[in-house]
Amino acid sequence: MRVGSLPLQPVAMVTTRLADERVIVVLCLVFALALRVFLACTTPPWQGPDEPKHFEYTLTLMDKRATLWAERRILSLDDTSPALERQIIASMAKYHYWEYLGGQAPVVLPATFFDLWGWKSLRLDRPSLYYFVTAVALLPFQSANLETQLLVVRLLSAVLSAITVVVAYLAAKELLPDDRFIPVISAAFVAALPMHAFIGGTVNSDNLVTLLGSVVILGLAIGFRRGFTVWSWALVFGALVLALATKKVAVGLLPAVLLAAVLWLASLRGRHLLLAVVGTGMAGALLGMIVAADLGGIRGKVAAYALNESYQLDMLLHVPIGSPETRALVTGHLDWLFRSFWGIFGWFTISLSPRLFLLLYMVTLLCGLGLLIWLVRSVFDRLKRHAGRSGAEVRIVGVFLLAVVSMIVLAVAERLAYFSPSEVPQGRYLFVTVAPIAVLYALGLRALLPSRLLGAWRVAPLVILALVALDLVAYTQFIRPYYFTR
Repeated sequence: MRVGSLPLQPVAMVTTRLADERVIVVLCLVFALALRVFLACTTPPWQGPDEPKHFEYTLTLMDKRATLWAERRILSLDDTSPALERQIIASMAKYHYWEYLGGQAPVVLPATFFDLWGWKSLRLDRPSLYYFVTAVALLPFQSANLETQLLVVRLLSAVLSAITVVVAYLAAKELLPDDRFIPVISAAFVAALPMHAFIGGTVNSDNLVTLLGSVVILGLAIGFRRGFTVWSWALVFGALVLALATKKVAVGLLPAVLLAAVLWLASLRGRHLLLAVVGTGMAGALLGMIVAADLGGIRGKVAAYALNESYQLDMLLHVPIGSPETRALVTGHLDWLFRSFWGIFGWFTISLSPRLFLLLYMVTLLCGLGLLIWLVRSVFDRLKRHAGRSGAEVRIVGVFLLAVVSMIVLAVAERLAYFSPSEVPQGRYLFVTVAPIAVLYALGLRALLPSRLLGAWRVAPLVILALVALDLVAYTQFIRPYYFTR
């Protein structure tokens, strides 16, 4: 028996197994939510990456909502409140922010975020849908103290992060509807990924963009499995627009969406093809004219949005690509990206052990080998027109792969432009594609399992327990000692 080709079972048995599968997915969702809520409650305030600045935007948006509505605008740097920043900085000192970063609290506290972080403190010039959502959630808690309000936003983040588990499961289910192992393991992977859980318990826009990015992936999977319709494209582009409005990292999804559109166009015939080509051509021509004319300096703005600043594009173009220094820098960036995807917590201050990272590297290589085996089998089956192999599966996996690779390239390139070993990418940038990453890991693992393990169902609980064990080790051996024994 091969992956994705399960024998037909009696209806009663299939129904029973489907019920069991749903129970496990619900348990994964409950575990994900409980873990993130637990981390939200136990992680000291302000120990999420950029948490003070994210929270400042949310609180400022809530405080100045009447003025912003009356003036029909969003926040700008002129709306910065020194009083609010002093209040947050005082709370940071109270909860040992500097000590947890390995230093000592200053004798005289900084008066503003600019005094503390310089130009990197700027946040009010970066609007995000996440801040509007969290500001609404804070409205009933306006009279609460600062730390309580912080916890409220953390709990909302936990909910958004946990919902991603269900979306990843649904995307995997579209890939192989008759396989129970891949959807369940994909859900468990997202639920238990240590770094994803940690970010889920903090105030961070990654939690919303991760959910929206997963919805984009789900929409693409639905389109390939059931056929693209107006509604499936509305789901894809609606979620994509919202993701782009949440965080710039969502631009990494564009190549996957473009590939899906090209494959869809190639599958059309007759009148449908003509309408699609004309519509796409008109939209492309309009976009091309806007870019060519550089209306409103759009090229610089797009470069600044996709990277970090507009000058980064010019810096990236002047990087000596073929030099040994560049290769060493890229290798180092990829290593940091991998490790911080799995577990470098806090402000890049708490890391899993080298042995654990070595184990995770080995697992990744094995799953990569399994994925390659699956792809080779798929191409072979398609060439022989194997009845059990669907072309939709290959297209979905291809789009998933492109989404992940695009995000890795964007994350590394965005930091490579600085050409400095101190400017490293962070693995949470990849969370916008956590759903396809989870599916690809599960698919690769499934391809390595012996065919006698029907559906690989007997192995699934062991894999889930291993993921839960990784969370327990991360918290009891690294996060908890760091934050509670200092």
